[in-house]
Amino acid sequence: MSIEDVSNSIEVLRTEVMRELQRYRDHNSCITVSALLTRCLRAWRYPDAYPMTVRVSIYNAKAREWMEQFGIPRTEAEIADFNQSGSAHVYIGYTPENLLPHNHWSGHLAVIVPHLFDERHGLVDLTVVQANKPEWGIELPPMILKVTDNFLAGTKPCSTIVQGCQVIYEAFPDDKSYNKIGHWKKIPKLREMAERIVERLAS
Repeated sequence: MSIEDVSNSIEVLRTEVMRELQRYRDHNSCITVSALLTRCLRAWRYPDAYPMTVRVSIYNAKAREWMEQFGIPRTEAEIADFNQSGSAHVYIGYTPENLLPHNHWSGHLAVIVPHLFDERHGLVDLTVVQANKPEWGIELPPMILKVTDNFLAGTKPCSTIVQGCQVIYEAFPDDKSYNKIGHWKKIPKLREMAERIVERLAS
């Protein structure tokens, strides 16, 4: 199956997931979205889908060009030049625990669909759009990426260029700390929502 075919299928599912969650004003939580998406994927076409803790680093086109020429800025002078060049970046899943409000999680959650592209796996991240800052030149769509076994093992990042931005995902397969957060525990409501979504998709 091509990434275009998969993208079209996931886009249909994404629309239904967001529609359902907007009713509860819960469509901005990566945990809730991933929990519902995982349930829907399993019930719809992909029974082996599962959540994965990730970190995401996003660099706008100016930052990507700067680093291609000079590397990662390290000194004060390099950082100043980097910032003055119009470079900008956003990190997701890096917030220290002590800076978070109660019942918030420091990580970011995506969904993995094993062997979605034959030997490659699919990474689906519907809430990466929260990082968008058009004034910085960062405008990303929901992500559907091909990832390797090494990525799933947490030994090799996945880097890609999207809308001119460099987007780097790192996987943390042993981090299940999202299980402790209230969003993930709303199982009865999520089960009902998933059933409604799959029913609509089947009609």
